[in-house]
Amino acid sequence: MFSNIKRLHVLVLVLGCWASFCCAQPANHANNIVLKAKPQQCVVLNEGQACHKTIRIYWQANKPGDYCLVISKNKTQLQCWQAAAQGVYQLAFDSSTSLPIYLIESKQQAPLASVNITVSWVYEARRESRASWRLF
Repeated sequence: MFSNIKRLHVLVLVLGCWASFCCAQPANHANNIVLKAKPQQCVVLNEGQACHKTIRIYWQANKPGDYCLVISKNKTQLQCWQAAAQGVYQLAFDSSTSLPIYLIESKQQAPLASVNITVSWVYEARRESRASWRLF
């Protein structure tokens, strides 16, 4: 009797978990956007050096629409697509700082998805000591 109740609880727990993971849909399921950059990180030898790399930016949406890739710092449009549900853009990255990029719907200007291309370095820039030549 006790084992039957235990099995029933386990069965209810398993079915509840299955229903919550498999059947539940996120609130923004209709606008689920994927935005990826490959590579997403650029590594230079010393801090402050510019990274020169070709970055492949890929996006995909559930529904076709008018979308644009935008650099977030200065709102520069990299490329726009009309009536598209996916797109690829090759970015000639040349920067010493990280660069956030947004995918927007061309009529709304609000970011739908974002990706950050980061610049990392192996060695920090040398900081000159104020007392490097001081004797006393």
